[in-house]
Amino acid sequence: MDNKYIAKIIEYTKNINYFNNIITFLITGIIIIAAIIVFFIYPYARDIYLLNNNINLIKQELENNDSDERSLNEVINNYRKYEPQINELNKTVHAKSRELEFITTMENLATTYNLEQKINIGSEIASSSFKIIPLQLVLKGSYTNNLQYLQNMEVLPVYVNVKNITISSDNQLPPKKTGEDSQPIYSKKTIEMTIVAETYWQ
Repeated sequence: MDNKYIAKIIEYTKNINYFNNIITFLITGIIIIAAIIVFFIYPYARDIYLLNNNINLIKQELENNDSDERSLNEVINNYRKYEPQINELNKTVHAKSRELEFITTMENLATTYNLEQKINIGSEIASSSFKIIPLQLVLKGSYTNNLQYLQNMEVLPVYVNVKNITISSDNQLPPKKTGEDSQPIYSKKTIEMTIVAETYWQ
């Protein structure tokens, strides 16, 4: 077979792989954006909508009632009836906003260090003092970039208690012994780091 023909086949294959990588990247980005909308933005918007409805209801009652003492007392009683719901919605909206901000920060941190990241958020753990949310982060990238990502987690505005870290790689070299100590050495190729942690919210 002619060498020029073979070279064209190789070049065509490379182009296909390049376009496949672009398509994979776009699909992944769409999935991440959709997940953020479904799990964070939509509940946040729903809570704001409910809060606005309650506030509008109170305003309508204030406008429609007469200025006599009896009507005023009814309005006050109705306000007190809705006040716990409004306070609870305020807390929910504030918490959702902080969670969304936290997820965005983690995504930006992964982008800064050129890491692929998957975020799994568990169910809230009941606590009298704090809101505790389990968190699992799966990161893919170079060992150095993963380490820098981990170091930057320590300066986040939310307290993150790292409970376990697992690192796996097909490119791990044999342990290098120094006296009695031995420590695996990782190449610059891709590794996967899984972080299991808990986040604490007030």
